[in-house]
Amino acid sequence: MNKIVRSHYPVGKLPADLREGLPPDATVSVRIDVEDSSDRLPLSRLAGTLPNLHGEEGAVIAHFRSLREDE
Repeated sequence: MNKIVRSHYPVGKLPADLREGLPPDATVSVRIDVEDSSDRLPLSRLAGTLPNLHGEEGAVIAHFRSLREDE
């Protein structure tokens, strides 16, 4: 995970929405963490919500098992 930390950062340089409620002449510490893609919803959680594009349920797994048995 990447992060950026700035200590003693002037409040006046912050975006307007982050300056709200802070004294304009104060300094703050700012930490920015880059979100990792693993923080997103895993595909396994989506599997039950997506339509099955490969025929009836389990057909793909059965096909791969049959290929394995042929060896």
